[in-house]
Amino acid sequence: MLPLDLAARLKARPFVPFRIVVAGGAAYPIYRPEHVMVAKDALLIGLAKPGEPFCESTLSVDRANIVRLEPLDALGKDNAMRPDDLLTWLRAAPFRPFRVTLNSGRSYDIRHPEMMKVGRTSAHVFHYAADPTGPYERVEMVSLLLMERVEPLEAPAPTGDGAAGA
Repeated sequence: MLPLDLAARLKARPFVPFRIVVAGGAAYPIYRPEHVMVAKDALLIGLAKPGEPFCESTLSVDRANIVRLEPLDALGKDNAMRPDDLLTWLRAAPFRPFRVTLNSGRSYDIRHPEMMKVGRTSAHVFHYAADPTGPYERVEMVSLLLMERVEPLEAPAPTGDGAAGA
């Protein structure tokens, strides 16, 4: 069932994670296209945690039992920021400042790679009085589950005196 839609989702670039819902209500999140192997009558699904490249286990699903495919955030679940997503922004060369926005609306402007350290389930955001390579003033631990989006910071427009605009 759904061979064309499934194939399109697996080939989409950039890949958008989704959930396979089968008869009986079970749902299996697909975080990476390589976590699904399509056979004539069945799918072999690799079960992985968000952000993990390796599967903990696999299961076979009869294609006839697939009820629907849905985005992972359709039920407000499984849409956690992945550590790899943040690390891509932090390791970019040259570094480009970015903003992380939480589901509460609060945001963090990351203007230097030393301002954030990423873990498996959370990120530490460091606040500095001056130079981000010196001692920090305070640090906040933010769950990746709360992070809604990452977007580039636009460079502030210079004012007539050469200072950054407000």
